[in-house]
Amino acid sequence: MKLVSYYLHGVNASRNACLPEWSLQDKPCPHGHVSGVPLSHFTWHQDGASWVDYAAAFYATAPFALAVGFPAWFLWTRGTKEILGTAFFWLLALVVVVLKLAIGQPRPPGSCLTSCGMPSGHTLESVGFFAWLLLEVARSQRTSSLGKCLLLACGGTLLLPVGWSRTVSQDHSWPQVIAGGAIGVCMGAGWFWLLNQRCTYWLLKLAWLHLPFLTRNYPPDGVEEETSWGEVHGAGAAGSAGRLSGRLAG
Repeated sequence: MKLVSYYLHGVNASRNACLPEWSLQDKPCPHGHVSGVPLSHFTWHQDGASWVDYAAAFYATAPFALAVGFPAWFLWTRGTKEILGTAFFWLLALVVVVLKLAIGQPRPPGSCLTSCGMPSGHTLESVGFFAWLLLEVARSQRTSSLGKCLLLACGGTLLLPVGWSRTVSQDHSWPQVIAGGAIGVCMGAGWFWLLNQRCTYWLLKLAWLHLPFLTRNYPPDGVEEETSWGEVHGAGAAGSAGRLSGRLAG
C-alpha cells in the first residue's frame, strides 16, 4: 500500500508541476479555449483564425481517427491486421502517459491544456504508425513501386504534419514534438520487429485457428507455412513442430 501511495503522490506532483499559472489560480485560460474530440484536444485561440489554424485542427484529430478507425475497420474485415493496429495505438498511448508523468515538463505558455507536454503524444503516435507503415511497405514484395509510393505519400500526408499542427496551436514546443517523433520512430521499428518474431507468428496463427470469425490478413504479403524448424533447431525440433501442427489441425 505504501508503494501505491508513493506512486500516486508522484503522479499528482508531476501533474501539479505541469499546471499553468492561470489554472493554479482557478482562472479561465486567457489564450482561448480547449476544443477537439476525445483523445485529440487542442487549443483554439481567440485571435482571428486562418486556414493554417483549420488545417492544424484537422491534423490534431489524428489520435481519435486512429483509435476509432482500426476497431471500425475490424468490424468490416475481422482481420488480424486491424487488431494489431488497435493494440499498437493503445501501447503508444500508454507510453505517452508514462513518459509525460515521468518527465513532468509543462506545455508552452500559449496552450490551454493543463496536462504535461513532454513528449508530444500526437506526434509520437502519428510518427509511430508512419514508421510501421514505412517498414511494412518496404518489406512488401507484392506491392508495385507505384503502389508503394502512393501508400507512403498518403500515409505521410495524413500522419507526418501532425507534429507541426501541435506547434501551430501552441500545445507543444518544437523540442517536445521532435522528442515525440524520435520515440515514435523507435516504437514503430520495435513493433515491426516484434511482429516478425516466430512467437508472434504462432500467436497470430493460434488466434486465427481458434477464433473462426478472424480473417488472416497480416502480414500483407501472406505467410509461407513452416513445415519444419529443422533448419534452425535440428530434427528433434522439426518433429515437435510437426506434432504441434497436427494438434492445431485437429
